[in-house]
Amino acid sequence: MKNFSNRQGKQRGQAMMIATIFFLIISLTIIFGLAVPVSKQKHMVANLVESRRGYFLSEAGLEDVVYRLKNGMTVDSTETLALNNQSTIITTVSNGTGKTVTSLADWNGLNRRVETKLKVGVGVAFGYGIQVGNGGFTMANNSGIIGSVSSNGPIVGSNGSYVTGSVRSTGAVSTISGVTVGTGTSGDAWAHTVNNSTVRGNLFCQTGSGNNKACNTSKADPTPDTYPVTDTDVAVWKAEATAGGIFVGDKTVSGSTTSLGPIKIDGDLNLQGNATLTITGTIWVTGKITLGNGAGAKLSSSYSSNSGVVVADGIIFLAPNAHFTGSGSASTSIMLLTTSDCPESSSCNGSPAINIENNAGAVILNAQNGTISFANGSGAKEAVGKTIALSPNAVITYDTGLIDTSFSNGPTGGWDIESWKEK
Repeated sequence: MKNFSNRQGKQRGQAMMIATIFFLIISLTIIFGLAVPVSKQKHMVANLVESRRGYFLSEAGLEDVVYRLKNGMTVDSTETLALNNQSTIITTVSNGTGKTVTSLADWNGLNRRVETKLKVGVGVAFGYGIQVGNGGFTMANNSGIIGSVSSNGPIVGSNGSYVTGSVRSTGAVSTISGVTVGTGTSGDAWAHTVNNSTVRGNLFCQTGSGNNKACNTSKADPTPDTYPVTDTDVAVWKAEATAGGIFVGDKTVSGSTTSLGPIKIDGDLNLQGNATLTITGTIWVTGKITLGNGAGAKLSSSYSSNSGVVVADGIIFLAPNAHFTGSGSASTSIMLLTTSDCPESSSCNGSPAINIENNAGAVILNAQNGTISFANGSGAKEAVGKTIALSPNAVITYDTGLIDTSFSNGPTGGWDIESWKEK
């Protein structure tokens, strides 16, 4: 019996060891079974946090570019925004009806992409104090731009000439010379060649000399801008004026206040002495427009928040003290636009398409086919021309509201957001 008891004790001990081993195996299996999902969940949570950071970085890059587009600032086709050693690349692609802006962020290897589509909004987008075609822009002594300048030709300044915003020169002769650019530490200059200029912000150029800082060569040469007003816009305005009736012959306004518009004047329009013209609709003048010393034009209050247009096919001459007034609502203006190519045609006798002796007030000047000449001390809210020349002390003071200038009829412009989503 004694041996039998010992065998039973040994068997019970073996059974206990086997049970313990099985218990350990099952316990370890359960522990590892729980540990793996927990580890995976921890990794997923960490990736989610990193991914959300990438999303917010992508959003930030997109918002930065859209803000600059809507406010008429310079935007490259590809931009990069960096944050905490991570980056997002923002690309802008133009099409016939708008722009597509895409921001692709890489945050520690995790990518998030956000895209917005922009469409042309209400209003002509005048994004610069001065916008010039390939004829170039010249600035005489102490002339200035309160705002920014874009030229598809060279920009040439003289002693004391200045631009408070940014300056860019594009085209075959991409040159900026002799200009003080910016205020404080902001205001960029961007051209292939920049010479003899003081630049408060960034100086982007491939070659240059005589500047206050060396060229930053990280950007390629800027691409040309398109004009804000199209031939279609002009045709719509002319049709609107014609629908109001046709006056054959030269129209002269003198003495008291006279209201006109919409109307087509098949001849010249002359405002004499201290005469004031109240614009009640779009006016098209097939000849030239002359405002004499002290003469003025204003928009009727019926324009409300819209601006008005006067179109000429001939030259526009504004004598000293000619003045312009909006409708009474903020940021409303009168745009004087000529289709003339003067002084190129022989019939121009060397006269520019728009000649401003001296004026002030709510006026936008547009001569996209010709030259605008500003005499000493003259100015405007904004000017667009194939060629623009500022005489000494002439100053253009840009109104930021011009980025979305609305007219009672005709063109569109600016940028509205059509869609905004993650891709």
